[in-house]
Amino acid sequence: MTPLEYARLMGAENYDLSKARTNQALFGFGDAVAVPAVTWLAENYLLPLLRGQLAADAAFSSAAL
Repeated sequence: MTPLEYARLMGAENYDLSKARTNQALFGFGDAVAVPAVTWLAENYLLPLLRGQLAADAAFSSAAL
């Protein structure tokens, strides 16, 4: 894959990589986290945790096991 393809996967579709060496760009995006993954974590874990909803759901889930 090219650095631009990695950038697009990470949500940086129009990212200008013209001044970066290929290795620099690959290294930078290789440590990135995809935007859809962060969105899912925020919606399904972080926000319920902040609202106090996660604890009740977790207790219910573990009781069912």
